Amino acid sequence: MSTTWIWLAETEPMVNAYADFLTGFSAHANAQASLRISAGSHYAVWLNGQRVVASQYADYPDDKVMDEIDITPLLVPGHNHLSIQAWCQGESSFVYRKGPAALWFEVHVDGQVVARSGSATLCRRSPAYVSGPVEKITPQLSFSFRYDMRAQDDWRSPGYQTGSDWHRAVALPYRPRLSLRPIARLLEEAPAASYMVAQGTYTEADADQPAGDRMQSAALSFLPLCALTGLREAPPQISPEGLTLRAAQPNVFAVVDMEKERAGLLTLDITVPQDCQLLVGFGEHLDDLRVRTSVGRRQFACVVHLKAGRNAFMHPFRRLAGRYLMVMAPTDTLTLHTLSLAETPYPVQPLPALKLPDHLDQRIRDVSIRTLLLCMHEHYEDCPWREQALYAMDSRLQMLSGYYVFKSGAFPRASLQLLAQGQKPSGLLEICAPAEGDITIPSFSLAFILAVQDYLAYTGDEDFVKDMLPVMENILAWFLRLINAEGLIVLPQEKGLWHFYEWQDGLHGYLGQQQQASTSIAAPIQALCVMALTAMADMSGQDIWRTHADILREGLNHFYDADAGAYRTYLTHDDTPLAAHYAELTQSLVMLAGACTPQVARMLREKMRAPDGQLIPTSLAYRFYKYEALLTDPSLLPHVIDDIRQVWGRMLRQGATSFWETERGAWDFDNAGSLCHGWSAIPVYFFAKYVLRIKEPQH
Repeated sequence: MSTTWIWLAETEPMVNAYADFLTGFSAHANAQASLRISAGSHYAVWLNGQRVVASQYADYPDDKVMDEIDITPLLVPGHNHLSIQAWCQGESSFVYRKGPAALWFEVHVDGQVVARSGSATLCRRSPAYVSGPVEKITPQLSFSFRYDMRAQDDWRSPGYQTGSDWHRAVALPYRPRLSLRPIARLLEEAPAASYMVAQGTYTEADADQPAGDRMQSAALSFLPLCALTGLREAPPQISPEGLTLRAAQPNVFAVVDMEKERAGLLTLDITVPQDCQLLVGFGEHLDDLRVRTSVGRRQFACVVHLKAGRNAFMHPFRRLAGRYLMVMAPTDTLTLHTLSLAETPYPVQPLPALKLPDHLDQRIRDVSIRTLLLCMHEHYEDCPWREQALYAMDSRLQMLSGYYVFKSGAFPRASLQLLAQGQKPSGLLEICAPAEGDITIPSFSLAFILAVQDYLAYTGDEDFVKDMLPVMENILAWFLRLINAEGLIVLPQEKGLWHFYEWQDGLHGYLGQQQQASTSIAAPIQALCVMALTAMADMSGQDIWRTHADILREGLNHFYDADAGAYRTYLTHDDTPLAAHYAELTQSLVMLAGACTPQVARMLREKMRAPDGQLIPTSLAYRFYKYEALLTDPSLLPHVIDDIRQVWGRMLRQGATSFWETERGAWDFDNAGSLCHGWSAIPVYFFAKYVLRIKEPQH
């Protein structure tokens, strides 16, 4: 008998589908046992009623990753009851590439397979989770969830007797490649301490709206913290003993603060006097003591239907992120025993901690490291709250910072591998991995090559670089086909190509139809390509790449405007504002590409330090390139450090517990700006490399 991939015996589309699986096996006293498991797309496991793990590495449908888990501590002599719950997202997003709903597992006891997935495995569609399309958190993250505690039975407990809703699983003709997880599994910490910061009653505007809209549009009547709880201390802490809210009328709400940004599994333990629907919202900050749960098409909320009495629940399949949680329930009494997120950090091994002489610098470094950690799970993430997506550009900056604080080279290697697997037939990489979409960002594919070069410098892993050479060759081949007779890259203006450089005017690629042609010949992409070609020459040992780099480097001279004393971002002959677009990013990249004379470089460094605003400034992410360009003159280190203190210190003064996506914080991107974004951890890199003068640590 062989182990097969299995799923429910149902034919309807498996979109946001939850399934339960049961099997059993025997073990003797002192036996050693392990579980091998993989799912499309996530799984949670219980053995003898105790949860073992909830996990699934981000992978591709044809190249699946399995976990090998030691289950020995939960074994009992005789019969062992194994329960597995699987979730199939079933719809591509920025964090998942659509594949079949499927589960594969083997139980090994003393080296022998004693249980495996196959047609003998019992299964059912989960009665407690709502399967099928529900509200989406964001387009990038896809579905939120709805759970009904009234439908929850004791199927995970030993002695459970299956009923008519259980049937045998169907063996699938699915045969993907299967390999062990390349990095460690996530840890799971206890739910974070949470404190009540607001409470009262509410009136709903429209109960037919999605959950986030319902919470956002409800009319709130705030009451003093002691009014419903009877407690005089403020803010009262949520504890297992229970914090009870009693109102004179139904519809009670509460808002809790977890003290700082968190990323983990929603955990709640709540007592109510009767069955009722609980709305749960999560967010990074408060608007007038209300958690922002609806932002555009985004719904930062979920629904849990409580039964009368005590309800303990943890959602194991989707990390949520934020600092605040909010609950609303149509009852006059609500007892909170737990309302929090159980953080799921990646188990890093920190390098020896080095103290900076300046207290503010040290504080910036510490918060930067926490920002990095909050954006490290199965892979690097841009932000844990809104997207949780792996982008090549974002992750390069995260990797460069991480090399100086964490020992592991496995994590950046795994992220680079995921990005490489997302190479499109054109040669460019998907916008992020393991996504599958209609849009790609050409500049991010070049950032991938630079990230591979960084990885080699910090790890010495030449074998991996050799594996990546074909991927990088295909990326560069796409760009080389676009070079004209003047040594200029002429970008195609076609559907699916997003010519993004950074979040500043004229650089973000959101242009009207009349302006598209104006962005075809762009200094940023030309300079990045020079840098990538040079990196490729160094890694491959083939001078042909350096020859191509020289041609493009010479082509950058076309962008220089002697009258302005700066490089134009675009070459255009029309009268759009882009004809006179001069940006710090453009000057920085041209300098780093080695395209200007020492005299011009000196002048550009002066312009980038000038307070007169002649150049469009860089955003938080792309300050990396600005600082690197400035530090081609080592004497400018005090200026760079002072700028870090001003910009990142300003975020700290505004209460940041992790660093933001942009300086505007939550108010950017139509009020959806993230307050925790991995690319904003770059002070770690500059403090380590230039202040502490740490040489490239080998991992």
